Amino acid sequence: MDNRNRKHFWRRRFGTKKRLSGVLGVLIAVCMAVTGTASAVFAESPAAIADTYSVNGVIYYNIASSSFSSSEINFFSDLLKTNSSVIGNQSAAYHWNRIGSHVWNCGINRYSVELGIDGYILDALLNEWSVDKSGELKMMGELMSASNMKQAEANILRAVSTDGSFNLNNKPRLADMLEKMGKFQEDTDNGPVFYQACYGGKAVSTAGVRVSGVGAYALVFSDFKVNPLLPKDEGSNYIYKTVKDLTSEKGTESNDAINNTPLEAEFTQELTTSTAASVSSEVNGSRSYSLGNTVKIGLEHDFVLVQAAFETEFSSSTEISNGWSESKEHSEENSVTRGVNVTLPAYTGVLLKQTTKTQEVRTEYNCPVSISYRVRVLDYACMGNSSAVSDGKATVVADFMNNAQANLKERAFTNYGHTDPDDINWTYVLDGSRESAQYMSQSVPMASTPAAFTEKLSTVQTVVDCYKPLLPLKIIQMVSQDEEVEMKPGDSMRIDNIALEGLNANKCAYSDFDPENGQWKLLNSDGDEMTDGSVARLTKSSSGRETLTAVAPGKVKLKYFIDEDKYGTLNNPTGYATNANLTKTAVIEITIKPIPVESITLNESNIELAVGDNANLSAAVYPENATDSRIAWSSGDEGIASVDDNGT
Repeated sequence: MDNRNRKHFWRRRFGTKKRLSGVLGVLIAVCMAVTGTASAVFAESPAAIADTYSVNGVIYYNIASSSFSSSEINFFSDLLKTNSSVIGNQSAAYHWNRIGSHVWNCGINRYSVELGIDGYILDALLNEWSVDKSGELKMMGELMSASNMKQAEANILRAVSTDGSFNLNNKPRLADMLEKMGKFQEDTDNGPVFYQACYGGKAVSTAGVRVSGVGAYALVFSDFKVNPLLPKDEGSNYIYKTVKDLTSEKGTESNDAINNTPLEAEFTQELTTSTAASVSSEVNGSRSYSLGNTVKIGLEHDFVLVQAAFETEFSSSTEISNGWSESKEHSEENSVTRGVNVTLPAYTGVLLKQTTKTQEVRTEYNCPVSISYRVRVLDYACMGNSSAVSDGKATVVADFMNNAQANLKERAFTNYGHTDPDDINWTYVLDGSRESAQYMSQSVPMASTPAAFTEKLSTVQTVVDCYKPLLPLKIIQMVSQDEEVEMKPGDSMRIDNIALEGLNANKCAYSDFDPENGQWKLLNSDGDEMTDGSVARLTKSSSGRETLTAVAPGKVKLKYFIDEDKYGTLNNPTGYATNANLTKTAVIEITIKPIPVESITLNESNIELAVGDNANLSAAVYPENATDSRIAWSSGDEGIASVDDNGT
């Protein structure tokens, strides 16, 4: 994943960089209402490590050991003893033995004369440690382990002195001699040591006296360190998982920005944002090992989340080092204070709010781990006959210190032809072990172990939450509405758009007033709420539209009531205003007048009748919705004609 795609990845999952910059902060121990949930972004596992990596001319080859987190001894043994096609289907221990035997054969000739021994013929070492025509070298078992150099040397000497395959004179004395020859009797530092040894016995003649000589060769691996490799940040090498994404808020609090005047006033409010980020590394099993150098295979893993909020360098290689031997976080903190201009209405103060945002992201990967170690070629030699045993000599023939792979490369190839610190004749050594020397100077075994980085981010941000009145709410009044309204049955008017304002006792605006925090009610002349709808009724639609409809002639009051859990003050936020404590509220006197009859029209305007005849008359009242549309029939002269209640 290149940088551009990586940034796009984080924008999709965590928002833009601008959003992230406010995510961090110093966690404050306060009572907070927590909202949000933790969720996993991915469920899949990171990719397995490759079979080989090539970095700076060194090939790291995977021997697929699963022992890193369970056994230090087994892990080192696996990396030394496992065969690989990368190094000719042999093991690192095999190739170092080939190199070491030639180094020993080269070095032993320099001081063998000191013991009166003609010299060791060690070509047999190169052929499965078999018997040579001029002498014998015998391999004493496979690669073995010890807890320190003293123990390893004691084991080597004990094996030489107690082996029964040589008929050496004065054998008990020889055992005592070899025990006293040790060079590492004081080296008891704990740390695994691997060793492999062989010895040779040879009958020689010096001044006509027949003696027996013995020489022990040992190859010792020690001072192990583990070198983690950082995979390229691409594909599925790293899997990101959101562990936590929470927002919490602390209750509001007042401050010194207060306007206790009847006019607006300008103030500068200081707001602080405190940010913090931390990164920790876990490499499964790493507590048991000494850390060497971290090797970067490609572009180093980028901690996008924390770097979005900090201009500081969180390096994955550094974080691995920090958390290798103990659980340790690398943390950075920052605090920024800025001034914000605020305009405060009359008789108000500022309330501040602290918001804490925390995020935790876990990045899982499989970490390749290789080893570096020290290799020493040792020689133990003495001679004896039936009557006496001469003093022996113990010698470090060669010491490939610190990182044997790099040390070998420098001495055998880079500085070839220069004086060697151990006076090794590299022409002679490479003639017999060039292939092994090339393998060991260019190749390093590795395995893998689960690992993860954890990024934690938090912010405490102080913001202006609201302006809070200093004085209680006392007056509710209408802005542009008549206090007396006449209506007729069937008329309606909207009351949700009646403009209201709240005032304090000084008749200045109460800044928190909101008409939605209250309701209108219909009252009769006695002040009791009317809900039967006999004179007027209130209705409210799903969209919030509220309407008063006149039903029948009469008088009602439309009165506004506040919610009694809304209006406090800066210094007494829960000392809420009540309707009983208001000195005045909005009231509309509504008179519903009857609809008068404007005209009556008869179906006949002129009728001629004979005495005794009847005629039916009908009357139409206008308007049809007149409040009283009843008809009363009467005759202007009962002596001429009469009419009943039905107009006949």
